[in-house]
Amino acid sequence: MTALRFLHLTGRRLLVVVVLAAIAAVLFGGYEFRQPRRYKAETTVFVTRVFPADPTAIDSAVDDFETVMGLAQVRRAVSVSTGVSPGALASGLKFHRIGDSSAEQVSYESRDAARASRIITTASHDALTTLAQQQLDSAREAVGAAQPAANAALAAVVNFERQLGVTDLDAEYQAHQQALLNLGNELASASPSQVAAINSQIVSETAAVNKLAAAQPEYQQLEGKLTEANDTLGTASDELVDAQARIAAANSPTTVTAPTVVKASRLLPVVRAAVIAGIVVVLLGIGLYALVDRAGEPLAPVRGDAGAAPPGGSDADVDEPKAERPAPVV
Repeated sequence: MTALRFLHLTGRRLLVVVVLAAIAAVLFGGYEFRQPRRYKAETTVFVTRVFPADPTAIDSAVDDFETVMGLAQVRRAVSVSTGVSPGALASGLKFHRIGDSSAEQVSYESRDAARASRIITTASHDALTTLAQQQLDSAREAVGAAQPAANAALAAVVNFERQLGVTDLDAEYQAHQQALLNLGNELASASPSQVAAINSQIVSETAAVNKLAAAQPEYQQLEGKLTEANDTLGTASDELVDAQARIAAANSPTTVTAPTVVKASRLLPVVRAAVIAGIVVVLLGIGLYALVDRAGEPLAPVRGDAGAAPPGGSDADVDEPKAERPAPVV
């Protein structure tokens, strides 16, 4: 009873509030029940059919998909395709991971079953495409950054060989070594008239071998830089090819299952509307009775005016009127 008095609800007031709340709950619940039936469309998205199925990367791939599904740019793209406002998509589009798998369940409720199906299919493909496009852009940037380094490393090797007067240092170095070996064999069986010519060739080949051998350390360093640059470029190029394949997989019908459409339950919306209406009426009733009670309270006397002494003296200085004596009876 103390709580009811505090809320200004006693006796007949409590009954009035309860009756009005019940009426409001019935009216609004009935109104919600008479609304057109809603349909719930669901689909399953297999994230790892687009992104690597590395067991250590499944969680991050699913998290990335959910993050992209919540992006405003995806909602705007779906809004353009389906005619549903981004605000309605933000509140109505639901998605969650199915257990510990790499699959996501996406759902949406609408009074139009075909539109609900189109929304979840479009949103799923757009989210996958957006995520794959981000990786494609990153791969293109990596290739664009690696290509100049590879070109510069190749140019350094070509310039170095040009300065030595060779086109392929390793090949020519081996050729001169082989020629020197052959000349040594010829010298062993040569006639006296051939010795001088062979010795001259040996000297020439030895000089060429020594020159190329002296250039080998610097050449190997340049070759190492070229190999490293080509490896980086090759890795970036492979990532680019994979990203292009992910774009195709993101738009594949096998990545997103065909939507299933069921009639949404009326019970939850009806109960929600009835509860909200009842609560609103109760709060309005409490507020109204509180205002009525406050308006009906008597005004408190203002201190300082009622007991003030008249000007010119205190209460004792004021002569009270004397009661008149009755005239004597003769």
